[in-house]
Formats: sequence, structure tokens, C-alpha cells
Amino acid sequence: TPAIGPIAPAFAWAYIPPDQAPPSPQAYDLEAAKALAEKAGIVGAKPTIMATVNVPRPPEVLKNQLNDLGLDVQIESLQQAAWNER
Repeated sequence: TPAIGPIAPAFAWAYIPPDQAPPSPQAYDLEAAKALAEKAGIVGAKPTIMATVNVPRPPEVLKNQLNDLGLDVQIESLQQAAWNER
């Protein structure tokens, strides 16, 4: 029997439809994160992320997530040699 969907019939036992899957332990919960940040006393902090100019995307993502928590994050972009030295 040809497969109609992305899961072959032989592997149907391993497939859980998204609407039946349990919640992920890594789910993004901004309210819980804000509560933890307040409890830790870091709201309003001004940390600096030291990053290389070669890979700019991960620090930008982290900055945006931390800004949502109330942190004023700055990114210091360094050449690889300067980053290694620091």
C-alpha cells in the first residue's frame, strides 16, 4: 500500500499527531521566564554579550529574548582573534 502522508505505514506506531502530543518541556513560556527573572533580581540589568563578527545571528536572537524579559542587552562584536584573547 503506498503511503499517503509523510509517515510510511510501517512506522505509524512511532507517529503522534501534533494535536495529541504532550506539551514540550522546552516550550517557550514568557510569563514564567519573566517571573524567574524578577525572582532572580536581574530585571533592568545591562549585560553585554561578547560575540564574533563571523556569527552574528545567535547573539541577536539571545538579545531579543532577554530584552523581552526586561534586560537591556548590548552586543560587543569582536574579530575572532580579539574574542579568543578576551
